[in-house]
Amino acid sequence: MDIGKLNRRVEILQFLKSRDAYGGEVGEWKAVAKAWVEITPVSGTEQILAQQVTAEKVVKITMRYCPWLTVLHRIKYGSKVYEIVGEIDVKTAHSTTILSAKELVSDGLQRKTKESEN
Repeated sequence: MDIGKLNRRVEILQFLKSRDAYGGEVGEWKAVAKAWVEITPVSGTEQILAQQVTAEKVVKITMRYCPWLTVLHRIKYGSKVYEIVGEIDVKTAHSTTILSAKELVSDGLQRKTKESEN
């Protein structure tokens, strides 16, 4: 692995649950670690589902080996959030982890679209 290519600082998010004042469970995505990674676009697709166009971007995220990172985590880079689809320990050498991830649409983009329609 060429560590010079790990030029993006990201946050690793985990869904953490807690109790509210009434004893109900609430949860939110919180940053549990930061890492230097390389983000490479892999593909982009558009589909029409229920008469609406949906877009999906798939990226490859390369980072130093992280044994506890699973598909239950997310990666945040700037305003973009990536859902981890798969993770690979390259050659089982415990030196490099490669993640396959999909970019999620952020709430901010949805709000701007709704406000512009009104």
